[in-house]
Amino acid sequence: MGDVSVVSVALIAAGLSATWLVLFYGFTRTTRYEKERTQMNRVRRQVMKALAERRP
Repeated sequence: MGDVSVVSVALIAAGLSATWLVLFYGFTRTTRYEKERTQMNRVRRQVMKALAERRP
């Protein structure tokens, strides 16, 4: 029975680490996407402001 418990503990640990990896990857990807989106919005706002100022 000792071998079975070792295998089950290893499987549980592998599952937990995989879950944390997936969560961490999704979180970092989401934050990167948010950063890119905010940068795009800032650039778009600057462009619109420049166009509005150039317009007579």
